[in-house]
Amino acid sequence: MESSYAEYEEWSEDPIPEAIIKNYKKALQQLEKCKPYEEALLSAETPKLAEYQAYIDFEMKAGDPARIQLIYERALAENCLVPDLWARYNQYL
Repeated sequence: MESSYAEYEEWSEDPIPEAIIKNYKKALQQLEKCKPYEEALLSAETPKLAEYQAYIDFEMKAGDPARIQLIYERALAENCLVPDLWARYNQYL
């Protein structure tokens, strides 16, 4: 993400608007919070259920419904035959 922002700065002929800088910094903070969970998923072996559950728990505490749904659906895409995961997702919905 940092390299994309650097490219944008280099490309832009005008100063970067404050709103974009603010949103970039906010997104960077969110990325840092999620990074340990994403790295755990990358290094884990299938089925990754414990890693996904930790990520789901993190997102549940953060409270953003769209992000919670997204991580559940990512977990289900890799573990579609795990009834307990489906049950937890349906209970969440």
